[in-house]
Formats: sequence, structure tokens, C-alpha cells
Amino acid sequence: MKKLKSQAITKIGEVTGLTHTDTGVSANTIFYYKVSTVFGVNETEKSPCGYGATGSITKDSYESNDTVSDAKEMGAAETIGSIYYIKEGINEIEDVDWYKVKLPATSLLQIVIQNEENILNQDITLIRDDGVEISVVFGTTYVLSNNNSTENDVYFRIVVKKDKMLNKSGKYMIIKGQIISN
Repeated sequence: MKKLKSQAITKIGEVTGLTHTDTGVSANTIFYYKVSTVFGVNETEKSPCGYGATGSITKDSYESNDTVSDAKEMGAAETIGSIYYIKEGINEIEDVDWYKVKLPATSLLQIVIQNEENILNQDITLIRDDGVEISVVFGTTYVLSNNNSTENDVYFRIVVKKDKMLNKSGKYMIIKGQIISN
């Protein structure tokens, strides 16, 4: 069963397996779903509502990297990521991209973030592992640093600015500069 927020629930299909692909959906919309099971002529009570979003959302090759424990190692020179934020009412689906880079003791790395598709200046935020939040301006150099006396993984994440990326998705590129010893 499926419905939009303002519509009645309608039956969308029957399956004999455990999955169903809903092809009758509009882009950039949140749909609400309920599931029931049929045994012969008897049907179980419908499940509570779940929801899902549609759109031109493309997961990048680094997914799943939505938490610090799932942070992905940056590529050698360039890393392309995608990000999105979909919201209707109180339901929202947001992509957060965590990355890590191994830096030698007391060193820093310069990175540059560029727009690849559908993101404007200051639509996304870079959050360094020291908690500093930086509104991204494309082409600007940002510094990641390891101030420890041993080699360490340095973590950072890219998040959307919800007021700027509402019901949008886009792609960005992180260009890795040289590692510089302090």
C-alpha cells in the first residue's frame, strides 16, 4: 500500500518474495507505505507507516559512509561524493558523508572542494574532526591537520545546509593537495 501525505492509501502491488520496486512514483517526493500479508483469503493487519523518498539521488561509491565508524579513506588525488536532503512534514532523509585521511605526525593536508553537479556555494558544510564548521565556497583551500606526535587518521564530514538543499541532491569533488610537515 502507498500514499502521498494528502492521499488515501492505494494498493500498489503483490509480491511473492521479500522485495517490491515501486515504479509509479514522482521525483523528489516522500511516499508513505504500509505492508500486509495475505494467506489464502485472509489478510493481516497493515503495518504502521514507513516512508521512502524518490528523486535523482545517486549514491556515490563511498556509501555507506554516514557515520564516523563508516568513514571512507579518501582517494589518492580526487574523491567524488554525492549528497542529498529530502523532507516532507516531519519526515526527512539526509545524507552525511564521512571521510578519513592518514596523516604523518605533525602535518597538514590542504583540500579543495569543487561543485560537480547541482550544488551552489555555501549549500554544504565541511566539519573538521576538531568540530570547526566551515561553509564551503568552491575553489577555496581548507586545511586538515594532525597535531599529534604519531601518524593518525584525520576525520571530516560533508553535510548539507538543510535550508539550501531542501529536496535536492548534488555531487561534489574533493581535491587532495600535498601533505606538508609542520
